[in-house]
Amino acid sequence: MSAELAAELRRVAGAGGLLIALDFDGVLAPLQDDPDASRMLPAARDALLALAELPRTSVALVSGRGLDDLRAVGEAAPGWLLAGSHGQEFDLGEGVVPAPVDEGARADLIARLERAVDGLDGIRIERKPHGAAVHSRTADADTAERAQAAAVAAIEDLPELKRRFGRDVLEVSLSTATKADAVEALRRETAADAVLFAGDDVTDEDALAALHPLDLGVKVGAAETVARHRVSDPEAFSALLAELAALRAAAV
Repeated sequence: MSAELAAELRRVAGAGGLLIALDFDGVLAPLQDDPDASRMLPAARDALLALAELPRTSVALVSGRGLDDLRAVGEAAPGWLLAGSHGQEFDLGEGVVPAPVDEGARADLIARLERAVDGLDGIRIERKPHGAAVHSRTADADTAERAQAAAVAAIEDLPELKRRFGRDVLEVSLSTATKADAVEALRRETAADAVLFAGDDVTDEDALAALHPLDLGVKVGAAETVARHRVSDPEAFSALLAELAALRAAAV
């Protein structure tokens, strides 16, 4: 951790109300070829459990995964907040709060994408509550490129759809909601004075770019980012969370 990041961590640890809102895959959990196998690192979980026990401190998972999927792999503890599908679904402790979806349009989108990538090895279509994702992590580079091009062509007559190109994935949504919207909704829900947000992929950049002056944004990994601070991998971020837990406990 750089000296500048350590200083920023000490600052947000002393905030009156602190929201720790974090992407899951690639931040709290190492990336997996099989997304269902993804699990939070024990050190990260221990740190978040400790933080959630502290006064005026809220923990939230903010993911592109559907809420049911996020709940299953995230293994969230009671009291943690969840934002799935890039802020189109929320679980704020009082049950699921989904955004409405046009099921006919969703079915048409999924059918188009499945036809577009049919027969391409290593390509998987993930059905999401508000759209779908074309995953290419297990495909070779040429097949991945062909799959993304075919998927884009299949929906080119639907300009209203939200397209997000991430690491080995193309996400297509019926909603224009982003993780920035999710973080702002969670900020309002928790009345936070400061937010720590961390992400590793292109889809996290909306939230990183929209953070307030008193917030702290952290990029996990080496990808290009608007964030001023970064750590190398989920293991390094777990260590950051442990340090934050210690600083926050001393501050509150």
